[in-house]
Amino acid sequence: MLFSLVKVALTLILVTKTASTNSGQAQSTLTQPVYYDCGSCLVYEILIQNMLYASGIDVNEIATPFIELLYDLDLNYRKIKITERLSSPKSSDGIKPESNPYVIIDQIWRIVDVVVQMKNGHYIRCKRVDESAPESPDIGPNDYGYECGHDLFSHEIVQRSAALARTNNGENRLFRNQYQGPLYWSGLNYMTYPLSREKNQHFAGKSFYLDKGLTVSLVPENTYYVVISPTGEMIDVIAELMGEDFIKCVRTTKVPPEIEADQDLRLGYSCGVEFFEINHMKRTARLAKVRKMHQGNQAFPKTYKDGFFIGFMYPLFPNGRFYGTGSGHQDAHPIHLMPSTVKTALGIITPCEASMRGIEFAPPET
Repeated sequence: MLFSLVKVALTLILVTKTASTNSGQAQSTLTQPVYYDCGSCLVYEILIQNMLYASGIDVNEIATPFIELLYDLDLNYRKIKITERLSSPKSSDGIKPESNPYVIIDQIWRIVDVVVQMKNGHYIRCKRVDESAPESPDIGPNDYGYECGHDLFSHEIVQRSAALARTNNGENRLFRNQYQGPLYWSGLNYMTYPLSREKNQHFAGKSFYLDKGLTVSLVPENTYYVVISPTGEMIDVIAELMGEDFIKCVRTTKVPPEIEADQDLRLGYSCGVEFFEINHMKRTARLAKVRKMHQGNQAFPKTYKDGFFIGFMYPLFPNGRFYGTGSGHQDAHPIHLMPSTVKTALGIITPCEASMRGIEFAPPET
């Protein structure tokens, strides 16, 4: 009898200790959840999982196709809007921007990413944070660029924009603004300045005229920015989102395409002073085709008729840029695709010339 009581007591102690240990592990997990940093809000992965697998939820009814440049226009992804109850706002000195995040899932409902829409209409990943996992090693300050959604910016491009931000001439001051938002404490007095992938785009209020009546305005893209401290130190690269929010771009060792190397001659089309590389044109055409499949109330593609030719017209941007559906500055280069043409100030559409990086090139006979 005594032996049985001792056995029961030991069993109770073991069970209690095990339960206590499991409870501690569960509590530790809850205090260190995996989450996504989406600018002004945090989205917790466990809440997304609970939503996806909740009874009575038909994912096929709430998910819509997500065919974007972020995944190279792959057809196998869908997006679901994340409601406010699945996220937590960051404190931001009374400022309340809206990130409007989406969870991206694959064909078998697995979570791929959480993304937010940028001001230019394209998408960028939220940073996934797992505090229980070891941090990746730091990248040397001169060895990395920045990845902002599908766009890559080299170290040289970033430093060039940062150098312009440090100058005090009147033209550059027009584009330098104090940062306000949840990414940094307001007392740091950080400034933002537009990041440009183009050499001459930061000179305010200037434009140049082409021989066919085309006007090209040198206005910043106003989606990506370098962040500068009061002492001139380059802090980060950030992207502006819809709803006046911002998100940090991530450091990367990926190498962006060399879009300004004159010695790298490639087949393409010259439209006035702009050159469009043929592979960039083909990718823009793929984007136009996808947009046509899910056009809705989007302005482009537009029907194009010229004599016996009937097709579609879609904006073509230089320097690796793509037309988006957002509110960012997108009318600096009124050049259209399919066929390769340029629209003049008088509304006349004229063909661009096949070339090899500015060298006249006769297109192959068909």
